Amino acid sequence: MMMSLGFIGVVSGLPKSRLEREGGADRRRTLRMNGIESFSRREFVELAFGAAVSSAKTVNSGNGTEVAVTDRVYFDVSVNGKDLGRVTFGLFGKDAPQTVQDFLKLVPGNRAGDQFEPGSPEYTNSLIYRCVPGSLVDLGRIRNLTTFVVNQEVYYDFDGSVLPAAAELEVNSLMPISRGLLAKQRFHIGPEFSIVLDANPPLDGQYTIFGKVLEGYDVLEQIEQLPVRTNRSMEKEGSLADEVFQAQKKFMTSFGQNVLRDKRALDAYEYKILRRVEVVRCGRL
Repeated sequence: MMMSLGFIGVVSGLPKSRLEREGGADRRRTLRMNGIESFSRREFVELAFGAAVSSAKTVNSGNGTEVAVTDRVYFDVSVNGKDLGRVTFGLFGKDAPQTVQDFLKLVPGNRAGDQFEPGSPEYTNSLIYRCVPGSLVDLGRIRNLTTFVVNQEVYYDFDGSVLPAAAELEVNSLMPISRGLLAKQRFHIGPEFSIVLDANPPLDGQYTIFGKVLEGYDVLEQIEQLPVRTNRSMEKEGSLADEVFQAQKKFMTSFGQNVLRDKRALDAYEYKILRRVEVVRCGRL
């Protein structure tokens, strides 16, 4: 059964501690992000394979196609508490309407009529957390926002409040083949998205393109220069010493993640940016 985020109520089968804080039931909050929906597994599959491909209409997408910018959003970025600068995004609301709509629900608005509910999840204070050189910068990780499953339905837990979550099912014909495009991985559940760093045909078919960096490429370049976790040894690739290192790393990481449930091991993913990069402010222009 399809469920909208406008639905207010208690999710049956959920542990009480997840819904209620120490103050009791009267302190339960339910957040609404109108328009986002969650689907049953069957409906998810039907929508995934039945999504219609829309054509590009009219800033340049990188493959010669002119695409209309319908909204502008800014992210002010810091590294380890030091201001890095502002990045301005142009969003393609005509070519990726659902993805853009869901994105804007996480951006505090400053225009008349914007319906942004204080206390809702937002990109302010979110993390820019991974940089794959020559490929993607991943950002939009909102702290205290997690997912869990009840009766085959996926939900968000945000500071004790519960709201349905949905994967992105939108498909368009724009391809991630130029620097600065905004890309959302298809079927991904969560607010995270990526900035394309270079022409990247291998990503075609895996991502929905929904915007482009308009200003702030100097900020993007500084992020690219930050150190990242490579999970590689200093030995020659394929050598015995390198193979021993990789085997030991794999065992210790798996042990920490699956046995000890150590947060440090859970957070030890490849290309993680080894500095704290945050979106300190964001909004619509």
